[in-house]
Amino acid sequence: MQQGDVSSKGLMMILIPAVAGYLGPKYWVTRRQASRQEAITNGFPDSLDMMLVCVEAGQSLDQFILRVTKELKSGFPDLSYEFEVSATK
Repeated sequence: MQQGDVSSKGLMMILIPAVAGYLGPKYWVTRRQASRQEAITNGFPDSLDMMLVCVEAGQSLDQFILRVTKELKSGFPDLSYEFEVSATK
């Protein structure tokens, strides 16, 4: 075997980690995105109900967003974080 020859085993030892390194992060980010989106979607009806109660009680927009953020923190932390970000802007 000459020094310039590349065996198929050596080629596979290079290609498999390269493909995994290229596709792995995209797969991981896509899965995280889907799980976060599902968590926010699942918590949204509860937040709307709580907002309705707060509006009927006479609270302003800023007050009820802060109240919903505080109440949802334990059950739906992703949705609570999104409300918190929107309330601080």
